[in-house]
Amino acid sequence: MGISAQYSKEIRSNLIYFPCWEPGDKVSPGDIGELVEGVFHRQGTLREIFPALSVVVRRDDKPSRLSFHSLNAVTVALNAATTTPGLKEDAMKASAEVTFSRGGAVIFHAQDCRRRFIDNLGEVRRFIETRRDAWPKGYALVSHVEDAESFTVLVSGAAGASLTLTGRVGPLQQLQLAEGGVTMTGARNIGYQRAGAGSVLLRLYGLGFFGKSGLLSASKDIPRESDADIELRELSPHDPFFDPAAA
Repeated sequence: MGISAQYSKEIRSNLIYFPCWEPGDKVSPGDIGELVEGVFHRQGTLREIFPALSVVVRRDDKPSRLSFHSLNAVTVALNAATTTPGLKEDAMKASAEVTFSRGGAVIFHAQDCRRRFIDNLGEVRRFIETRRDAWPKGYALVSHVEDAESFTVLVSGAAGASLTLTGRVGPLQQLQLAEGGVTMTGARNIGYQRAGAGSVLLRLYGLGFFGKSGLLSASKDIPRESDADIELRELSPHDPFFDPAAA
């Protein structure tokens, strides 16, 4: 399993989103593309297929913070903090040693995230469902995007990967690596590292359901009672190839 697939598996399991790959790459609501091993690959936009379809995109300006590190795979050992009179403990300066017990483990932290989404999604769904023959088989639609003002992503390349952090005690303890003032040194066996701003997380819709082959139900290999049953449904990050309505 490659780095992008490992990263997707961790994001889908921990945050219940699909990841933007690579983190920070430009993705917008209304984009369409293929989903391979849980990773979305942009191929175009709805406008290119349906020029007559109006897609209304809104932005939620309420910021949020999204973060996690792989369960039972990341260890933080905090060194003694520098004591400064008048400072709270979590604001004191310190260093920390971070170790990974397996390859593919992830540390993800995104600050000041704001959501962009298709506001008229019901209308868009009905439009596509009535023109399903024009929909590219195997494609998914981006309905929501989480954009971060700053993010940091680390993926370990192997068991025993490690790095040293310096900064305030509070962010170090919580692995808030996108926090200002946190620096990383002495990285060893880190398979992937990226920091920046931009799109980090996605919600996707698919026409019909995904079978084990990754093809949509419009495929001849997956029989349905009627094409009228095929709907544009949200894909589950837990299992993007499973549709509970078809089980």
